Amino acid sequence: MNLTLCGYPVKDEKHENVGDKIFFLEHDTILESTIEIETDGGEELTYEEDFELVSEIEKYSNEVDDKVFRYLRIINEDYQEVKLVFNYKTLTPIRLNLNFFGYQIKNEEHRDVGDEVFPLAHDTILESTIKIETESGTELTYEEDFELKSKDPMYSEQIEDDEVFKYVKVTNKDYQSTKLIVDYRTIGDYFDYADLKRVKEDSQLMSNIIANNAADSAESSAKSYADDLLNGYEIQVNGDDGDGIINFKTK
Repeated sequence: MNLTLCGYPVKDEKHENVGDKIFFLEHDTILESTIEIETDGGEELTYEEDFELVSEIEKYSNEVDDKVFRYLRIINEDYQEVKLVFNYKTLTPIRLNLNFFGYQIKNEEHRDVGDEVFPLAHDTILESTIKIETESGTELTYEEDFELKSKDPMYSEQIEDDEVFKYVKVTNKDYQSTKLIVDYRTIGDYFDYADLKRVKEDSQLMSNIIANNAADSAESSAKSYADDLLNGYEIQVNGDDGDGIINFKTK
C-alpha cells in the first residue's frame, strides 16, 4: 500500500520559544524539499544554516522523490526564542500503529448509546468490516439501524474497495438504550497533538531519549514517562543505529 506521494500541505503552523533541542511539528512526517520557516515578522530561515531536519525515515524516503524526516531543530540561536511560522508537506497525519490491512477488534461493548454520534475504542473503522449485535444476538443492519460518520478521506484513498470512518451513530430507536456488541477492523489510532504537546515541551527529556544509543536505559526512561503522560500508550525507543527512533504503541 503506497503513501500519497505528493504529500499534504500544512500552512502557517506556529511554534514559539523552541530552544536548541529537537522538537515535533504537528504532523510526524516532513518532506525535506517543502519545509519553509519564517519568523513572525517574515524573515526566512535558511535550511542547514538556521535549522536542520532530524531522523530520516528511510522506508518512506525510498518511496518518494524526496527525503522524509520526523523532527527538526533550530540551530541558529537568534531564532530559538522567537515565534516561528512553518509551511511544509506531510505524507500522513499523526497516527498510531498504522496498518492498512486492519486490526481485528471483537466483542467491544457499548451500552445506552442514545441517538448521538459516538466513538469506538479505536479512532478508525473500516466500513466493510463493522458488525453490531445486541446482547441476545440480533444483528443491526448498516444504514438502516446504524450508520458510520466522519469519513477520513485521506486514508480512504489509500485503501482499495473500502472506506475509513471515525464514529458510529445508532439511528434505530429500538437499539439506542440497550447493550451492543461491536466487531470491526481498525487501521490504527490518531495521536492527539494535545497529548504530544506535553512531550514536546519537555524537550530536554526527549532530546536525551533520541540521542541515547543505550536502548535499554532510554526505553526504561521513556516508558516510565509515557505511562504517566499517555494513559495507555508506551514509548518504544530504538537507538542501535545511532539515530534514536521513538515509536508510540498501544499497550
